[in-house]
Amino acid sequence: MSDQGPAIPVSAVPRERRPLAGAAVAALGVYLVLTLGQLLQTLLFGLTAYAFDPRYLASILGTTVAPIFAAAVPFAFATWLGLGVVLPVRAGQTTGTVVGRALAVTLFGLLGAAAVALVAAAVTIAAGYVGAGYRVFSIDDVVSLAPRILDTATTTTSAMLVPGALAVVLAAVLLRDRLRTRAVSATVAGSP
Repeated sequence: MSDQGPAIPVSAVPRERRPLAGAAVAALGVYLVLTLGQLLQTLLFGLTAYAFDPRYLASILGTTVAPIFAAAVPFAFATWLGLGVVLPVRAGQTTGTVVGRALAVTLFGLLGAAAVALVAAAVTIAAGYVGAGYRVFSIDDVVSLAPRILDTATTTTSAMLVPGALAVVLAAVLLRDRLRTRAVSATVAGSP
């Protein structure tokens, strides 16, 4: 015999759903911040540099915009995957936990962006050489282009570091706050 009394069944605590839709909106916001911010920065630089030479503006837009748009896709995908599936943001998490998860997601986004930026830089630079009349690349040509490709990919990825981290942290905190608001609304609606 036990003096604790009869066993009372513990009701199952409802599990929070993964915030897939909210993470998708956050990822879209991160993508827009990265692409539109870089496009605006490139346009401002092109309009103020070299006394506004349209050929120079076309040149820098051609070599910087495509890699940024391409590299922002895996960054945004990593944001969605990280905040919605792998390290989901929950309503009850502290701000420190949410920021830590957001920074981890940013790191994975930067790794994906670096891989895509490397491929995009190689394709862009090779297309420029093909457009200039080169039809065949020797191994020496490829080796001589490697530093330029790496420089372009590094520049593209490093341009995403600070705005990407800030955008992901802000998106994660806003997502957590939205989940909290929804949880409070559901609790208030369910109470008599």
